Amino acid sequence: MIDSRKLDGIRRILLVGAFVSLGVVNGCGRNESGSVHEALPVHAVQAKRIEAPQVVSVSGNVEPIRTVRFGFMVAGKVDEVTVEEGDTVEKGQFIASLETADYRHGLQIAEAKLQEIEVEYTRLKNLHEKESVTDSDFDKIAAGLKQARANAAIWRKKLADTRLVAPIGGAIALKGVEPGEIVPEGHPVFAVVNTDSVKVVVGVPETEIGLVQVGQAARVTIPAIESGVFEGRVGGIAAVADPFTRSYSVKIVVANPDDRIRAGMIALADITTSRSSSIVTVPAEAVVREPHGGIHVFVLDRSSSSVTERAITTGRVSGSEVEIVSGLEGGETVVVPGRHRLADGTRVQIVGDGE
Repeated sequence: MIDSRKLDGIRRILLVGAFVSLGVVNGCGRNESGSVHEALPVHAVQAKRIEAPQVVSVSGNVEPIRTVRFGFMVAGKVDEVTVEEGDTVEKGQFIASLETADYRHGLQIAEAKLQEIEVEYTRLKNLHEKESVTDSDFDKIAAGLKQARANAAIWRKKLADTRLVAPIGGAIALKGVEPGEIVPEGHPVFAVVNTDSVKVVVGVPETEIGLVQVGQAARVTIPAIESGVFEGRVGGIAAVADPFTRSYSVKIVVANPDDRIRAGMIALADITTSRSSSIVTVPAEAVVREPHGGIHVFVLDRSSSSVTERAITTGRVSGSEVEIVSGLEGGETVVVPGRHRLADGTRVQIVGDGE
């Protein structure tokens, strides 16, 4: 058992230690925070109201600039396929072939018939020149010769059509057959896409379609690509609105020489129109974004040398400037917090003014 006097002594020691600890903690808090009356040095900038081109902001998907679906012009059994989906091909490159036996035999029969008729034509021509054959009989053999030549040409083309080549250069987007399969005549079994350029297809609401014209510049942002901001131009506008969304399909053409942009990616587009509007801008470093999602700036009150926190709504970014959609009227002086953590009412000292 512990003596009661010793227990009281231990309690007193613990209480003294606790008070000392509180004093140390409170002292450290004061040292870290400093004097609340000390003015913090900050830079100041002015919210500017400027005339800027009106922008139509829309979203859409990336599509190839050109897609060609193709297949064999004759029916048959697939003999060979040389490509896989995703392969890059050149125009005229061999893609696949059919078994040729039936078409070679057909061509041999047609050429044999042609040879027979050519011999007969030559014989009757000599007789016709000697007036030993009537014009009617000679005309029949002449017509038969033309028919035989045409039939042979058809079989030559059929034999040639058993080989399939790429109609354009690009990437194989569809491979629809394997060796051994039977394919019908004219059925598309391959697709090749050209992505040297791409088109971003966006939907523009009917309330804004009047601002959009072919040839206007557009800035395209693709979130899936790092630093994915590209310049493009409006290449086409649909004549009829979608009956469900009441929006018009607009195609924006974007160069893609390094193949960074892939079909199917989501894209955001800002189309620069010919109409101007008045907007308020501030430098991006003056905008404070809170972890919970709030956005504000600190407006300077020169009479009290303090700042007031003001909530804002931002728009598009242009260079180092951010558009302020609401919260500022233009002409206000806002401060750049820099490394300081400001709060509503904080006293500040201006050490630099920006235009």
